[in-house]
Formats: sequence, C-alpha cells, structure tokens
Amino acid sequence: MASRRLLSSLLRSSTRRGPALRSAAATCPISRAAPRPSPAGFLLSRAVEYATASVAASQPTPPPAKAPAGPSGKITDEFTGAGAIGKVCQVIGAVVDVRFDEGLPPILTALEVLDNQIRLVLEVAQHLGENMVRTIAMDGTEGLVRGQRVLNTGSPITVPVGRATLGRIMNVIGEPIDEKGEIKTSHFLPIHREAPAFVEQATEQQILVTGIKVVDLLAPYQRGGKIGLFGGAGVGKTVLIMELINNVAKAHGGFSVFAGVGERTREGNDLYREMIESGVIKLGDKQSESKCALVYGQMNEPPGARARVGLTGLTVAEHFRDAEGQDVLLFIDNIFRFTQANSEVSALLGRIPSAVGYQPTLATDLGGLQERITTTKKGSITSVQAIYVPADDLTDPAPATTFAHLDATTVLSRQISELGIYPAVDPLDSTSRMLSPHVLGEEHYNTARGVQKVLQNYKNLQDIIAILGMDELSEDDKLTVARARKIQRFLSQPFHVAEVFTGAPGKYVELKESVNSFQGVLDGKYDDLPEQSFYMVGGIEEVIAKAEKISKEYKMPKMITKIEGRGNGIKTNIVNMVDIAKALARPASYTTKYFGCELGAQSKFDDKSGVSLVNGAHDTAKLAGLLENFIKKYVQCYGCGNPETEIIITKTQMLTLKCAACGYVSDVDMRDKLTTFILKNPPEQKKGAKDKKGMRRAEKERMKEGETADEEQKKLKKEAKKKGVTSTKEVSSSKATAAKKKAGGGSDEDCLASPVGSRNVAADAADDDDDVLWQTDTSLEAAQQRIQEQLSSVTAEMVMLSTSESIPEKKTEKVNKGVTNGSVKHEEKVGGGQNAVQSNGYDTLLGKIRNNLNKGSTPSQLQTFLASLTASRREVMAAFFEALFEGVGKGFSKEVGKKKKYIAAAVHGEESPVLLLHAIEAYCGKCSPEAVKEVALVVKVLYDDDILEEETIIKWYEEGTAGGKSSQVFKNVKPFVEWLQSAESESDEE
Repeated sequence: MASRRLLSSLLRSSTRRGPALRSAAATCPISRAAPRPSPAGFLLSRAVEYATASVAASQPTPPPAKAPAGPSGKITDEFTGAGAIGKVCQVIGAVVDVRFDEGLPPILTALEVLDNQIRLVLEVAQHLGENMVRTIAMDGTEGLVRGQRVLNTGSPITVPVGRATLGRIMNVIGEPIDEKGEIKTSHFLPIHREAPAFVEQATEQQILVTGIKVVDLLAPYQRGGKIGLFGGAGVGKTVLIMELINNVAKAHGGFSVFAGVGERTREGNDLYREMIESGVIKLGDKQSESKCALVYGQMNEPPGARARVGLTGLTVAEHFRDAEGQDVLLFIDNIFRFTQANSEVSALLGRIPSAVGYQPTLATDLGGLQERITTTKKGSITSVQAIYVPADDLTDPAPATTFAHLDATTVLSRQISELGIYPAVDPLDSTSRMLSPHVLGEEHYNTARGVQKVLQNYKNLQDIIAILGMDELSEDDKLTVARARKIQRFLSQPFHVAEVFTGAPGKYVELKESVNSFQGVLDGKYDDLPEQSFYMVGGIEEVIAKAEKISKEYKMPKMITKIEGRGNGIKTNIVNMVDIAKALARPASYTTKYFGCELGAQSKFDDKSGVSLVNGAHDTAKLAGLLENFIKKYVQCYGCGNPETEIIITKTQMLTLKCAACGYVSDVDMRDKLTTFILKNPPEQKKGAKDKKGMRRAEKERMKEGETADEEQKKLKKEAKKKGVTSTKEVSSSKATAAKKKAGGGSDEDCLASPVGSRNVAADAADDDDDVLWQTDTSLEAAQQRIQEQLSSVTAEMVMLSTSESIPEKKTEKVNKGVTNGSVKHEEKVGGGQNAVQSNGYDTLLGKIRNNLNKGSTPSQLQTFLASLTASRREVMAAFFEALFEGVGKGFSKEVGKKKKYIAAAVHGEESPVLLLHAIEAYCGKCSPEAVKEVALVVKVLYDDDILEEETIIKWYEEGTAGGKSSQVFKNVKPFVEWLQSAESESDEE
C-alpha cells in the first residue's frame, strides 16, 4: 500500500514538476562545484519519467492534483513533500538531523544537500517530533554546517539501469566512478522496491553449470536461486566469485552484476582489470558488448553507503530481469558487510542492540534484500553471495540468519586450504537443495553420494591413522583411504583468474566429464596412478597425462614417505629422496630444505646416510605438490619448460637457470627462501664441453689401443699357423725371447715359454678366414681413401641441397642464389622492371595464401592448396610462414605452438623441413628483434612435435655457419644445436 501511495504521488507530481521546481530554483539559487553538477529537480524528474513510462501501459494516469502552495512560491507534494527546503540542525558523524517547516519527507526519501562542494545525498531514517527528520549520509559529512539548506527530492535514492550500465562502475547513488563519463540512459529506478508477488514467481528447477568440479558434482547451484559462500578470512571467497563470473559469462553469455559491499579498493580494482583482460568487460566502442556491471561501496565509505550498495546492485539486476527478460547473475561480496553496515547504522540511530551486538532488525534487513532475489516468469536472478564467518563460527547470528534464505551453501574450509587444495570447498559441509535424483538423475546423484561416503569414511579413519598409523588398517580400509586421498586431490582445480599468480592455466570442466571421472575413481579404474597426478588438474585425461609426464619426463620414482616418532618428536622421512633428487639433477639437500621452507618446519638431509627428514607429520600428496612447485622454480626452463637446466650463481649473487636445449637464461626469484641456502651451498658445476670432449677423445684412444692389440693377436695367429706353433702365446713368447736375446744377449733357456693348452689348427684357420672377410683395412692409404669418400659424399649432399629447388624458366630471368637472412634475393636488372615483376609475384603469392588462411581453412585443405600453387616450393614455404604469423614478434614461440598443425600440414615432403627452416630464417630477418630472440624456442617446439628432425636442424645450422659467417639467427639457435649434438654423442657413448 505504501508503494502505491508513493507511486501515485510521483505521478501527480510529474504533472506539475516543471514550473514548481523552476520557481524553487529561482528563489533558492544553488551553488556547488562544477565537476559534478546535479540540478535540484534532477532526481525527481528522472524517477517520475521512468515510473510514468513503466506503468503507463497498465494503469491510467491519475488526474493532476493541486498541492498547497508553500512560502516563497514553492509547490510541495501532499504526501512526499517534494521540493521542500529544510535546514541542517545537527551533524554527528554519518547522522544528520534536518528540520522542515513544512513538507516533511517520508521514511527512505532521498534528500540532497545544497550549497555543498560535492553532491551529498541523505536518506531519511527516523522522524523526530513534528518537523525534524534524522537521516543517514551516503558520503562524508565533512564541511557540513548548521543552517545549510537541504532539498526534499520526493523519491527514494534513484539509480540508472539498463544496458548503459554494462562495463561501468558506479557508487551507491548511481554516479559513475570509473572516470568514463556520464552513464547515458533514460531508465532509472528507486533502490527501495517491493519483492515480486508470489503468483509472478516461477517454480522450475534447473542446474547452473559453473565448470567447477566440486561445485557441480557435490553442491550444484540452482538457476535463479541464492547461493552462499561461507568461509573465514583468506580462504578464497573472492577468488571463487571471480572464477564464477569468468566461467558463467563465457559459457552462458548472460549479464552479471557485481555488488562490492565493503569491498577493498585494491580487490575492486583487481577485479575490474581482470574482467577487462578476460573480455567480460570491453572498453571503447565495444563497451556495449560488456557482460557485467559493477557497483562499489568501498570499505572507506560511511555505513549508510555500505548498507545501501547491495540494494543498488540488486536494482540494476532487477531491470535486466523484469524489463528485458534476462537470466541475471548477481554477485555480492560480502553479504556479512551488508549486515555489519546496517548494525552500524542501527547503533548510530540509537537502537538497542540484540544478540552479539547486532541490530534488532537483523532478520528484517536481510529479508528485504533476499526476497527480491528470485525467479519470475520473465527472467531470473541467480545470486552468489560471499559470507564472511566471524571466527569461523557458523552459529554467529549473521551467517545463521542467512542460512534460511539460501538454496545452496558452499563452505570453504581452512583445514582444506592448509593442505594446499583450492578451491578449499568442504565436500561434506556444503549442501544444495538440487542434490536429488529427481533433479540431477540417478547417475549424478549416486556418484555424488558415493564420493561423500568415501570421504566420510576417510574422515572417520583419520583418528585411527593418527594414533596407530596406516599399517594397522585392514586392506579394505587402506583402499578406502587411497581412493579418498585421490578424490580429495581431484576436487582441486586451477582457476583462470589465478593464472597470473600460479602460472597454471585455468580449467573449465563439463558436468558430464566430472561425473564420469569421479565414477571411474570410485570404481577403481585409476588405483595405479599416483596421488600427485590428481592434484590441480581438470578432467581425468589430464590426470593420466600428468602421471605419464612424472614417470617419463623426469624419470622420477613415486615419492615414498614414512612417519616416524611420536609427540613432539614426530618426523616425516622421505625414504627415496636421493633417487628423486638424482632424477631432477639437483642436490637432495635442496629439495629437503625447500620442503622445510614452505612448511615452516625444520628439515635436514644427511649426506652420509641419505636420510631426508622434515619435522611434523606431512601428507605425501602435499609434499608431492611442493615438489612440483620446486620443479617449476628450480628445474624447468622458464622459456621452453625443458627440465635439463643448470643452476648458475652470477657475480652479483643472483641465481639463474641456463637451459641446455634453448639456451634461455631464466632469473630465479630471489625472494624465495631457498635461494639463500643455495648461495651458501652452491651446486657442483657440470663438466664443460672441453672436459666431455677430452673424455671422449681418451675413450677413442683406448678403443684404438684395443683394436691395435686385436690386430697384433691376429697377426700372431697367422704366423703360428705358418710355423705350426700350437698357440699364439708361444709365438709371442718366442718373439719376446728373441727380443731379449738381441737386447741382452741371453740364451734360449733363459726365456722358455710355458706350454699352454692346445687348440685345433683348423678352427684357427677358420677364424682367420672370418677375420679376413670382416676386418677393416687400417693402412694409411685406406684411411685417406675413406676420408676422401666421406668428403665427396658430404659435398654431394650439400650440392643436392642447394640445387634441390626447381630451376626457373629463362623467361623469368635468372635468380640470384644469394640469401639474406634466409629470403630469396632477386637480381636487379638495369634498364628493366624484372625485379619489380618478381617482387609483385611474391606479394601476389603471399596474398593468395593469406586469403586462404583468413577463410578458415583446415590443415588438410591448406595442404591441398599449397600443393596446387605453381611457384617454387621455397617461395611457397616462405610466403606461407609469413602469412601464418603476420609479423608476430614477442610471443613468437607461443604462436608457433598454437599453429603447429598448419605447419605440420605444410611440411609433407623430404625437402620441406629444410625449406621450413629457411622460411623461419627469412621471417626472423623481416620481423622485429623479438622474433629473433625466440628462434631457438621456435625450433625446439617444432623438434618436440616431430616436425623437424635433429639431422635436418644440424645440417641447416652447419650450412648457415659455413665459412665463418653467421647471422644473429644462428647465434641464437647455437645453444639448441649444441644440446642436440651433445645428446646424440651421449647416446652414442651409452
């Protein structure tokens, strides 16, 4: 009834607002700062226009009614007192008392202070006597004085709504605060409105898929419902909300409204920037394509602003639901601060506090907000509310009152976050009304209940494990614990919004994939996979790939831990730390110390016994997760991800990782605690290339000595066969005797050879024949002949390589074979335009390939198209590579990785790999130096994907550096080529 009276009053005042407010403005001139002007009747006029437009179709406009004339020629409304002027009587912080001689404003009416430097809006909260109102300020009251004039706007706080608010940030009274200019719209709504009638609400139940495994599987959200995120400080509520905004906006394409209630300015700014980067908010000409509107009441705002900013955000969402029929997502962070702000307002108004100091109207204030969040026949509002739990106490009146309004609860646990599992959602405490077989289906429901049952059994066994250990459990209980730990890790998931901090790309998992993956774990299909492979991944395919990577790439054994001792002396022993460190090519003391630094516990590695101890009882999966972080920080190359790196300490006491594959030197973050330990305990330097060459040279000399000895033995056999001696040792001894006699003049008796076992002479002859057939001629002439043959073969290959390109016809003039940065250099002809013709031909070829790529050709279609071109294969490859990357400089290697399927399709012949390398060389010569810096990474990416072979790369490199000439491209690719050569030589040695 009150809203109808207010609406009718607004309609009546609309018929006479023009002359009345103009006369009021004439008699009461307004002086305020130029940057934010706000005419006295602006709020009233826009509220009336919107109200008139919204109800004109359904309700006839009532006839205008005359209101009594006030002093100074002002016209005041009989109900709202619109246009009346009052005076400030008292200012106590955010509470301002205003006296009106006539036209007393109703409760919740917006007043505007005149003659103020900034626009200050007051909201009527109480009536004091016959002509005094007590108001709450929506901004700071600094500078207000008694006697300052205040205008009664005749309506509640009114804010702009509609598509013009998308991509914009505004405050509680609808003013833009993003410095992007005024919000241009003709639609405005008051923030205080009645909830939709029961007959207008819809009862259909649908799941809102979020792409987050633990949410979709165990506590699914209802479309058009209210979801609460419960958790203490620092457990990840805001991050989860940001991920929901990102996933739902990208997957469903719906509009979102974010209300920051008591939001930190830094967090609000980070959220805004993150939305811009992810494409949720677009700037400039594409602002209309934005998917989210932001409403902030920052932490430093007065309690009045923080108590009303949630209503402002809800009003914007209601317009999208009611006027446009949209399914809207409303995010409120944090609903507890809404309750807290109302508690402050209640105390300022002098109300007697209730339980735990909260306002006596706690349930009423919260219910007025929550009841407006519902699904109607036109659209829906799905609300996700972060709820801070004071002291992690769910029985606190603020979170307890919120429970009655929620359809699903997602509880974030500090114990789970301490295990390093994010999102730290408690799968046993989180609930949802949607978890029913009638809504989800039997398969989803049974899988969810099975997961909860396994986790509950594991929770019941934890006390037994802590007291007696795992060995005292039965085999069935051990299997339950193993599967529960895998499920617990599998519920973790990398977020898109946290990628800038963790470096791990975010994952969006479909609902069907989540159900099938967890059902497979329950059925025991993945019992053979290690626990750490389930940590921070998306679907089950990533789990399998991660397990293979751990076992193959690093050749690292599964971590084995053992809990030793009791009480204060309990320790975790990493049994096979030596083997793990050996696989990583890092000292075992580094990994042990890293565990201690990250866990905040003492750790020690004994070099003599090989025992690695960390104080306290620590989970194997958690240690495995820390080991992965150690690998990312101190093992993997930051450029290409190759684990073959070397830790180098610079002269300035900085740590770097030098990659053996791409040559990239990565700077280690010196803020990490382990860096100090590494500086004090530097690693043993690897043997240099000279040392390795020396070792290989010595090995070859030993082999030659062995071959010489074998040849000598064979000669002795031949002589023994001719002389009839039974053994070669007799011949050798006789020769030795003769030598001694010649040298020292001794007799034959002095040097008699001892008899040995006889051997069949025929067998020796057969052996000699076999030696004659297979023995390599080691004479000087034969060696020179073999060297000449090898040189001729290499020369022939080089000639074939250089002439593999088809010879152009005579009418196109000859082409100079000189190469500049890998590109074909056309010979200029004096007095003619042949060079221009050839250049235009290449540009035409480039345009054809570019047009084909822009049409969205598949790799197979591209291969057919390139084969149909009549130009030389070298020009086709160069033009294809240039058209594919369009001058990309920085991030060249990443783009190559993304488009490797097209490159593989273009490389389909024996000569194509070499032509591809020349095309890369030509592209780097034309583009910025940033592309040249990443050429080693590019070649390695193509090598890892089997597009290029190491023999082809080495030949291309040797050809490019022949004669002592070398461009910057070959200088940058040199470390990678040396890595290939060293790997080949080491494999030959093995």
